[in-house]
Amino acid sequence: MKPNNYYIYISLISVLLATATGCRKDLEPYNSKSDATALVSLSDLETATYGVYALIKSHVFLRAFWWMQIFPGDDVALSGNTSNPIYNSYTYTHFPTMANAEQAWQGAYAAIYAANRIIEKIGDGESAAHDQIKGENRYLRGLLHFILVRFFGRPYIQGGGDSPGIPIMDSPANGMPSRSTVKKTYEFIVDDLLKAADLMTENKKASFATKEAAY
Repeated sequence: MKPNNYYIYISLISVLLATATGCRKDLEPYNSKSDATALVSLSDLETATYGVYALIKSHVFLRAFWWMQIFPGDDVALSGNTSNPIYNSYTYTHFPTMANAEQAWQGAYAAIYAANRIIEKIGDGESAAHDQIKGENRYLRGLLHFILVRFFGRPYIQGGGDSPGIPIMDSPANGMPSRSTVKKTYEFIVDDLLKAADLMTENKKASFATKEAAY
């Protein structure tokens, strides 16, 4: 074998070995998990639940709801005009694509979807620890539906609860359901909170959902 051909042969072997080794590498992201492995162990479910809490504590979500609550009330006064959507809240001129409304709606349903993913992974009576996690997520799901229906549905007294409410998301596979009535929305909320109270048995700090909060 000529020297040049020898070196080419060695180089090809090296490339093949490197390729074969590369195929066996763990390609999981270093700072996250794939969908198939994210919700397997109890620790996974706890971590994911912290993520749901983080979603509803995000700056964008909280600011949107804060603006929509405080500026239509009588406790603040807005001096002058502004192009910020807070002006629409202040003057009762909300519209569907208003940034505050979009951020509140999208933020709440993102957290509901995450809670649903956790709830569906936990069977009934697996353990007290599993029940606690499931209860916390049912509480969070019920709370978020309650927040949404108060902002985007009619008051219950108007129409006896038959007015349009919000889409009820009780499963991550629901897709895009139509709006339920206010009555059915509140029935779903009450059911979630009562079942959450039954499932939760741990005494946690005020940052977490509790049996007492659900009641």
